[in-house]
Amino acid sequence: MQIIFNVAGAKIYYDNEILTFQVSGFGVTEVASIMTLVQFSALAITIWLGFRAKKAGVDKNTLFAWIFLTATLDLLVFNKVGSPQYELWVIGAAFVGVLFGTANWKPVVWLTVFSSGLSWLIFPIFYGDLLDGKPFGVSLLIVRNLAVVAILVWSNMQLMKLGKKELALK
Repeated sequence: MQIIFNVAGAKIYYDNEILTFQVSGFGVTEVASIMTLVQFSALAITIWLGFRAKKAGVDKNTLFAWIFLTATLDLLVFNKVGSPQYELWVIGAAFVGVLFGTANWKPVVWLTVFSSGLSWLIFPIFYGDLLDGKPFGVSLLIVRNLAVVAILVWSNMQLMKLGKKELALK
């Protein structure tokens, strides 16, 4: 085990057994186990919002695009494993919305391009800075993660609006 970063009992190390970087420290195991519950709860909310929008008569392509994007982001944002290739999931989901001509989709596209660009900068260009805890590498990751969370918030708001707007018209 090669320790990369070790501060106040928290450490980042490379685990040769599973061939990945790991984080350890106070509360890591507990937080990881809670994240599984949070992830399933987020998916349940997405299903509920999708059901409401479906019941309200939202177009199936629009509904699929928003549910696909939101569920993908639920799996990404609340996952205890962070991996740069997960950004490809968001690109795929964003592409579906573009293909379907989904309304209110421009923020999704721009935030996806932005977060994907930051992922490319982090991995592999500034990955060493991130592992060393240097401010620039860490800042890039924080901004990228905030952009991904912003897409999740936007997609949840759109699913909520679809259910409310269509219900109000009936």
